[in-house]
Amino acid sequence: MILRTTVIAMAALLGGLPAFGQDHSLPAEKYCQGGTAECFAGTNASYLDPTSRYPHGVLGDDMEWGSLLVQTGEAENSYKIELRSEIFEDTVPRLADFDGDGVPEVVVVQSHPQKGAQLAIYGTDGKRAATPYIGTRFRWLAPAGIADFDGDGTLDVAYVDRPHLYKALRIWSYRAGALEEIAVVPDVTNHRIGETEIDGGLRYCDGRPEMILSDASRTTVVSVYSEAGRFKKDTLGPYSSEAIESALSRC
Repeated sequence: MILRTTVIAMAALLGGLPAFGQDHSLPAEKYCQGGTAECFAGTNASYLDPTSRYPHGVLGDDMEWGSLLVQTGEAENSYKIELRSEIFEDTVPRLADFDGDGVPEVVVVQSHPQKGAQLAIYGTDGKRAATPYIGTRFRWLAPAGIADFDGDGTLDVAYVDRPHLYKALRIWSYRAGALEEIAVVPDVTNHRIGETEIDGGLRYCDGRPEMILSDASRTTVVSVYSEAGRFKKDTLGPYSSEAIESALSRC
C-alpha cells in the first residue's frame, strides 16, 4: 500500500525535516536530456524514514527507506510518497523528464515483501509506470542509466536485473505512460552484494549515450550503446574501480 501526501506549502515541507545523514538519503541524481550539464534547477528528491522491515541487506545493511520526498519551488509539484509494506531499496532517487513537460519524474527501486524489486517512475499524481516485480522476495535490480538510448526521441531507462544472479541489462522505453522493454543485453553486472554504491553509470561520446558496466565475471569494463537499431557491447579493458571511473570520464 502507498500513501501519497501532497505538500501544500514549502514552509511546512521544510520545517521538521531530518538532517542529511542516517535519516535522509543523498540528493537525487539528475539525468538531463542529451547529457547537458545542468537541469531541473530548484528540484530535488531524497529518501526518508529508514526502516528494517525488509531485511535483505543487499546494499550493506538491513536499513532501507520508507518514504520518498520531492521538493520544488512550487507547492503543487512538491510531494511525499509513503510506503506501508514495501520499501525503497535504493541508493538515491533519480530525476528525469519522461513526458517532456519540464517537470521531472522520479525513478526509484522499490521492493515488495514477497515479490522482490521493480523499477518505478513517480510523478505528482503518484506512480506513473513500473516494470514487473522480479517475482521473488530478496531479488533486486540496479539502475544503469536514463537517456534516449535508441534515438527515437523517447527517454529510456536501463537496469541490471539481479546483478548477482541473472546479470542481464534490461532497457525499457517510456511510451504512452507505460514502460515497454526494448532490449536485453546478457552477461553484465554493476554491483556486488554488500556494496553501498552501484558501479558504473552513463557517459556521452559524440552525443551518443553509453552505459559503463563490467562483464558478468568482473574481469573487464564494457560499454553498452545503441547503433543502427541494435544494442552493442564493447570491451574497454581490464576491470577495476579506477578503470570504471576512467571510462566514465572520457571516451
